[in-house]
Amino acid sequence: MTSSERQLSTTVLVIGTGGSGLRAAIELAEAGVDVLALGKRPKSDAHTSLAAGGINAALATMDEEDTWQQHAADTLKESYLLANPETVEVVTKGAARGIDDLERYGMPFAREDDGRISQRFFGAHTYRRTAFAGDYTGLEIQRTLINRAAQLQVPILDTVYVTRILVNEDGAVFGAYGFDLEDGTRYLIHADAVILAAAGLRRIGRAEVVTEFLDADAWPTAPGQGALAVEVRRGDEDLVRALDHAETRAAVEAERGVLALLEAGCSAPVGARAVVDAGLLLLSASVYSLDGTTILTSSHGAVWPDDADSDGVAPRDVAAAVARELLAAGAADLTQERP
Repeated sequence: MTSSERQLSTTVLVIGTGGSGLRAAIELAEAGVDVLALGKRPKSDAHTSLAAGGINAALATMDEEDTWQQHAADTLKESYLLANPETVEVVTKGAARGIDDLERYGMPFAREDDGRISQRFFGAHTYRRTAFAGDYTGLEIQRTLINRAAQLQVPILDTVYVTRILVNEDGAVFGAYGFDLEDGTRYLIHADAVILAAAGLRRIGRAEVVTEFLDADAWPTAPGQGALAVEVRRGDEDLVRALDHAETRAAVEAERGVLALLEAGCSAPVGARAVVDAGLLLLSASVYSLDGTTILTSSHGAVWPDDADSDGVAPRDVAAAVARELLAAGAADLTQERP
């Protein structure tokens, strides 16, 4: 069966429909820029929704002495001076505006009796600077951003899995290519600019972005680091080998399979990552506490593909093996409530 292909064009393409992707799309739409957002999972179920504790900004609503400079100093100290000072300054100085924007969009922050946004202590804070909405801040942020994007009529395709960033001979990015996870429709999207707002892309500048999973110690399993594999070119040099559609589908099937089994068997937050490379399908899944701490992790690998000429194992079988191990290790006994 051959899938159809849709061709779209936009001024700015945002890849990722979690908090950062939607926030970028909203900023562009408010400025009158044509924008399109792509995501590989339902926008209401982005990993942003798993963030429970709160969002930090030196609002000084609880402690008048707090400033963005103190916020920056706390951040640099806690990073053991490894954080980029310029990045820290940009984030801490702009954090209050971020809160103001969310408030303008309708974010239901917890408040004091006099209407001030309530703030509490979090790790490494000199003063109280974590704004929150109960114990489901990330979920409310995501809902707020979705509502604001809808008000601005931002087009969102949240079933498209991007497999390639389009780069011309001069090294300029001009769009992306991917496919619809539900019906297989291929998407060719041209854009004047592309914003990468998918968490798993944070390592895209490294040649090991696909093959690094062979080192178990370097295989990240935190929520948000999905198996999005993208081919990027810097000049004529390939940084990342793009997975073909069949391989990408196998990784997605394994991820979705293990998540479905785990979510049916325990009530704690779960995350998964799968990669296909060199004839191997590797899948890792983890169970987390509500504060994001990893409680249990399991990884399995198998020869792939599964066809008449191969001894390979189907993605669903790898997913089942990982889920069985985690549930047997105690995941089934966890009773943490998710919002």
